[in-house]
Amino acid sequence: MRSSKVFLSTLVILAAALPSVAATAERPNVLVILCDDLGYGDLACYGNETIRTPNLDRLAAQGLRLTDCYSASPLCSPARAGIMTGRTPSRSGIYSWIAPKNPMYLKKDETTVATLLRDAGYDTCHVGKWHLNGYFNDARHTQPGDH
Repeated sequence: MRSSKVFLSTLVILAAALPSVAATAERPNVLVILCDDLGYGDLACYGNETIRTPNLDRLAAQGLRLTDCYSASPLCSPARAGIMTGRTPSRSGIYSWIAPKNPMYLKKDETTVATLLRDAGYDTCHVGKWHLNGYFNDARHTQPGDH
């Protein structure tokens, strides 16, 4: 829970500062990479001496690395909900892994970091695993583009 709040708070501060940044310089890019089952020490940029990750190391060297974070949940869907909303996952209605055709989904009225960035003038996109609804590409549940 703490890490999601810290992460979302950081992004909210960033989004709030963007109008002044945009007025004086080019706006920074924001890229969030989420990998399932990747541990803190699994990348060379975090000290792994065996696994080589040159492309991720290069991204890390050019940007911000978070070094003291924790997942909102040990389960995939609630952890994603925590990152997207900064809330305890169960408060956003996501309390477990979401299997296909499960009625659980991230509600449209949830404020997400993507919405905050979009409202600050950023173009946003989602690439890869959404896993915040049981009916993907189905109007019964919100989809990535809704956030």
